[in-house]
Amino acid sequence: MVALYGLEGVSNACATALDEEVVSSAHVVNLLHRVAQPARPAPLQVPEGLLLLHEPVAD
Repeated sequence: MVALYGLEGVSNACATALDEEVVSSAHVVNLLHRVAQPARPAPLQVPEGLLLLHEPVAD
């Protein structure tokens, strides 16, 4: 994981895992992946002409 996230990133994840009192490699990897996830894009602004006037009814 150090090759992917660097020594500082892995060290921070290990420290967080110890603070959370969860000592497992799977938890450390999970913490690393959560930090590395890109931010979600902003919602699209739909032009007013494309907005639904009447919601479809489930059949």
